[in-house]
Amino acid sequence: MRFLSMKEGAARLGWSESKAWAASSDDPKVRDPDFPRRVHLGPRMTRLVERELTIYQIKLLARRDNIPANQLDGYIAEKLSQEAAL
Repeated sequence: MRFLSMKEGAARLGWSESKAWAASSDDPKVRDPDFPRRVHLGPRMTRLVERELTIYQIKLLARRDNIPANQLDGYIAEKLSQEAAL
């Protein structure tokens, strides 16, 4: 399991770091419910789980491709296996 800093996670999405912080906020008004939850490794160290961020990216692709909710798990598994094959 690999952890990414919020800066690294934001860069993977092409977002600003502040947008990533907002997406992972504890405030339900600004939080993106699909965005990975933060992992607090210390008082001043917060990270994202890389695989959870990858799954979030796949969910964004699924929305783009209009994948129905009942097919989402299979779509995610297929995309993860494609990534692993690289």
